[in-house]
Amino acid sequence: MININSGFYLYNKQIYFTRENALEEMLINNDFDSTMSFYYNDNIFGKLDWSIEPNIDISRLYKLRAQQIRDKYNHVIIAFSGGSDSTQVLMSFLKNNIFVDEIHVHTVEKMINRFDKQILANDQDLSVLMEYEYAVKPMLKYVKEKSPNTKIVVHDVSDYLYDQLSNNKFVPLTEPIVTHRINSGLNTTFGWHYLHEKISENDKNKVCIVRGFEKPVLFIENDNQLYFRFFDITTGTSSFINKSKIMKSYEYSYVYENFFWSPDMPFIPIKQSHMILNRFKSDSAFLNNYINYKKKLNAGTLKKIVHSNSLSQNEERMVCEVIYPDWNPNTFVGSKPIEKSAEFKIYEMAVGKHQGERLKAELREFKEKKYEKIVNKLQFYKPIFSRKYFIGEI
Repeated sequence: MININSGFYLYNKQIYFTRENALEEMLINNDFDSTMSFYYNDNIFGKLDWSIEPNIDISRLYKLRAQQIRDKYNHVIIAFSGGSDSTQVLMSFLKNNIFVDEIHVHTVEKMINRFDKQILANDQDLSVLMEYEYAVKPMLKYVKEKSPNTKIVVHDVSDYLYDQLSNNKFVPLTEPIVTHRINSGLNTTFGWHYLHEKISENDKNKVCIVRGFEKPVLFIENDNQLYFRFFDITTGTSSFINKSKIMKSYEYSYVYENFFWSPDMPFIPIKQSHMILNRFKSDSAFLNNYINYKKKLNAGTLKKIVHSNSLSQNEERMVCEVIYPDWNPNTFVGSKPIEKSAEFKIYEMAVGKHQGERLKAELREFKEKKYEKIVNKLQFYKPIFSRKYFIGEI
């Protein structure tokens, strides 16, 4: 059963759960000028007036969401990266004494440990890998003190990375929204391995992995009108699972729970958007910085992936300090690689040259050749956004 709550694509009045399936249908129909649409729980979010700020504190909303998830499942797992999103998710459980069964984190520590960590932390491409050392570990220590019965599972994927690159079989697991990193796909891979190997058959439909999806995606139109849109980052896991060799079937609905973007607690993104709008109104310097980041971001080329560059990162840092009351701005945050995968680079340092970049390029060339007749090539790689929701005037 497909979890339709993760969103879907619509083309020619038909629903698709991957971009590739919609593109294939365009080719079959010789319909090369069309563009697919993305729908994200429009039946819920579309009925709400987004211009009205919910009269409830954001911390209260986060507490209600955490309790809602706890009540829904027998076994709750949090996918934790140490970043602002997953930190707020984790803290929403911990500080409200809502029990978390397990926390899963991922690292390439086996490779990292071969090098001076301070040097890695100061490297533009590699510093993101040090978030495990400087952001995740301190939080895990806090978890052990606060909730000693919570199981902590650390997946060192160094061997998996070595297997993929040394045997020339690497495929970017996060297609079609290609990033310069591969750990998002690795998280999915190991998460599903765990669910199917460690959780009993009777419990599988009562287990969830909680993801920190996602910060508000805001757009300013006509100089003073603020809008919100969802985008299809939410479909990445479903897409991967559906075509994965690991998964023979996708029979469990609601296995993944998006903490912030959920039709079960729709007022969270509305409240967050109004918090940012209020900051825009009260702080002109904040607004001007945000607008400047957006302008530079929108000036990117087709092949520059917008969700993996430093401009997007700066924008996110601004926003998370507004909407995440439990985020410490002094937490170590590595620079997001712009041109080179951090995993690729650490592999080269630890092992040697590999064919990962070539394999990634071949996959991209194959896709561009396969769909070359389709006019709107932005839908090959760029995020596809949902309908827009009006928040208010700045």
